[in-house]
This record gives sequence, C-alpha cells and structure tokens, in this order.
Amino acid sequence: AARALDPEAFKGCFSSCNAEVCEPLEGLPRDIEGTLFHNGPGRFEIGEDQVMHPFDADGMISALTIRDGRALFRNRFVRTKGFKRESKWKRIKSRGTFGTQRRGGVAANFLDLTVKNTANTNAVYWGNRLHALWEGGLPYRVDPLGLGTLGEATLRGVLKDRAAFLAHPRVDPEADRLVNLEIRQSPFGSDIVVYEFDKDFGVKSQSVFKTGMFPL
Repeated sequence: AARALDPEAFKGCFSSCNAEVCEPLEGLPRDIEGTLFHNGPGRFEIGEDQVMHPFDADGMISALTIRDGRALFRNRFVRTKGFKRESKWKRIKSRGTFGTQRRGGVAANFLDLTVKNTANTNAVYWGNRLHALWEGGLPYRVDPLGLGTLGEATLRGVLKDRAAFLAHPRVDPEADRLVNLEIRQSPFGSDIVVYEFDKDFGVKSQSVFKTGMFPL
C-alpha cells in the first residue's frame, strides 16, 4: 500500500541544516564500497532574513564513504563568495534567481543584475576532482575528503568569469568523457557551447551553437 505523505518530513526539506558533522557508521554490508556525494539547499535563514525558495538556498555537500562494513558520513556548506559575504553581514546581500531579495523592496533590487551563485544543484566527481555545480555560474571545487571549499574553478582556464556552466553534465562511457554545456548570454541572443572533457579536464571537443534567441 502507498504510504501517506508525512507533512513534517516534507517541511524538513525547507529547514536549515545548521550542523556540519563527521560521523562513523557501523554494521553495513561488506560487499558495498565507494563514496556517494550529494548536493542540495542547506540554509534557509541568513540572520533574520528568509530565503524564499529552495533553489536560492546555499548549497551543502554531503558524502557517505563505505568500506569494509563501515561508513563515514560528513557534510559541509559550499563556501561560495556569496555564502561568506552573507555570513559576515548576517543578512541577504544578493538577489536570488527564484524570488529571494535583499531588504529594501523594489527600489533596492530592481537594478541589481548580480545573482548569487549558490552552488546547490549538483555534485560531480570526475577526474579525481569534486565540483559543486549551479546552473548559472562557475563550478566550485571541493575537497572530496574533508569537503572544504577550494574556490571557483575555471577548468584549466576554459571558463571565464561569470560563465554559466550548467549543473547536469553526462558521462560518455564509450569515449570516457564528461559532456556539459555553457550558456553565453548577450542582449542579442544566447550561444550554447558543448564541451567534452577528458579525465584531466582537457577539452577534447568544443562546439558552439548560436540560437538567435534572448538569454535563457
């Protein structure tokens, strides 16, 4: 029989995770081995300011490493530029993509074209590197062991400042390549750049498609 919706569990999806932990677990099957990375929204309040949508919340990376019947769980916020700035000021300082605004109403937000990179959408491990991704900005490189944030990643200089490197890449198992898109926006249209990376993030293929459409 189908399980009934648990309203309290659903509300938990919109609650801040204030604890960063590193905890061991025991009693797992010994034939399971590996690390699972997960990324998602983790902070819904900044001081007294409320984040208005989960997609505007700061990203938190979680990792579960399993080996020899034991596991180690740890989680940490992705310390983006916006995260550190707002943690210092204890208030929202950047407009979000999905309705979160700074204090001051329309007058304070109308001409603010800078959108915060929350690095909260996906975690991708490729070429011995872990990146936290968001749809509208640069990836953030994260230490896969301790989950400390190492900073914005340009992928060996391929991506420029404020590049919109999308958050859902795919792996081509036959060519052993990571495939992803970058959106280059201008007032006259958007270009879609398709990249294929090898395990050292060398660009093996790059194609540009001009859409002739307004920015996404």
